[in-house]
Amino acid sequence: MANKILKPSRYNYAGHLTNGTVLAVNFLTSAVLNMSRDDYNRLNAMSVTKEEEEVLSANGFYVAEDEDELAKVVALRNANNFSSSQVSFQILPTTLCNARCFYCYEEGFNPCSFDEKHENELVAFIERTMQAAQKLHITWFGGEPLLRPDFIERVSMRLMESADSRGIAFEGDVITNGSLVTDEVAKLLKRCRVRNAQITLDGTNEEYQRRKSYLDSSITLDDVLGSIERLLDNEIAVSVRLNMDKRNHEDLLSLIPLLGARFAQNDFFSAHVAPLYSLSADNFCYESEELAEAYKPILRAMIDAGLIRSLNGLPLNFNNASCCAQGINNFCISPEGFISKCDHLIGDPGDRIGSLSEGVAFNGSAAFWAQTSIPDQCRECVFLPTCQTGCYAGEKMGFGYGRCPYIKFIYEAVFDAASYLIERNM
Repeated sequence: MANKILKPSRYNYAGHLTNGTVLAVNFLTSAVLNMSRDDYNRLNAMSVTKEEEEVLSANGFYVAEDEDELAKVVALRNANNFSSSQVSFQILPTTLCNARCFYCYEEGFNPCSFDEKHENELVAFIERTMQAAQKLHITWFGGEPLLRPDFIERVSMRLMESADSRGIAFEGDVITNGSLVTDEVAKLLKRCRVRNAQITLDGTNEEYQRRKSYLDSSITLDDVLGSIERLLDNEIAVSVRLNMDKRNHEDLLSLIPLLGARFAQNDFFSAHVAPLYSLSADNFCYESEELAEAYKPILRAMIDAGLIRSLNGLPLNFNNASCCAQGINNFCISPEGFISKCDHLIGDPGDRIGSLSEGVAFNGSAAFWAQTSIPDQCRECVFLPTCQTGCYAGEKMGFGYGRCPYIKFIYEAVFDAASYLIERNM
């Protein structure tokens, strides 16, 4: 930046904290700075020392006056979406599930599982697709994927052998309700190089059992907490997603301390809260303008429980979080052998881009997901580097907050949590 005229980045965002400081975030670089209000005013007025200018420039808060930051975001987005270095597959071993969550968007999907023919076609398709890649990533999804640990093991072992022989890195993750994780299953997942597991919890035991509505009604929250421990013991990182709506908000405030007491000291454990979306006219889900107030006590409870220990633990941004469906080398595979781009739309015949037997076709759906244009409502948004134009499925299906990620609407709560965290640590 030497001898260049500078300007504040268009992707700077800041909040005033209760201790009189300002927490500034740059969404393009993910940099976070906590500074006095006077220093923040000088930042905006371009009235800083040479040393401060160097720090601000290095962290992206200042950029060259002639820099087109929007073009930079677009270039980074396209580089990620059209990269051939990694191929990713979301594979549904089965659409069957042992739970009946009322909010599941897969209600009405054809109940089926992979058979031997489609299993062989799956392995052959992945082997063809990964040849030029440096990394192969598999997400096991469902339905409940752990209803088919045999399938996961067979496919993983075949792909590991192929990947290793080609010098391609192989790893996976699993999205599961956690009720079927025995010691044997946890060890199996480790053998299959599953590095992460996402498990959804909905509240303390009574609320959890009501919402999951397991076919086996004896399954309890404590059973799933035991499953989490088994995964952690096998060095499989666990991310707990706490689904939140107006009806379980208070119950989550009771669950969070329990999770903290049991898992907060384990570096392989993390938790986050996500708002439930509804496709119906039900009013139990939070509107965007209600989210910040709902999140304030939630984030404070997570701080008290030790689940958020520093500013880095706050949901400050999801930098460069491109929708995986936009990636040219990302595919969702159904048990029937159909290939789609988005797991939300995997049951929609109109969203298919091919099949395991016939391969990928550049049809209308493929063209839709490959589009590179930036919607008008996104071009001037400070959050663009964070969401990378957001969720196409949300806009297409009319769920959630359209394209926008919920984090856009909770920043008042994030800054409140930052204030609370700083005060606790003083």
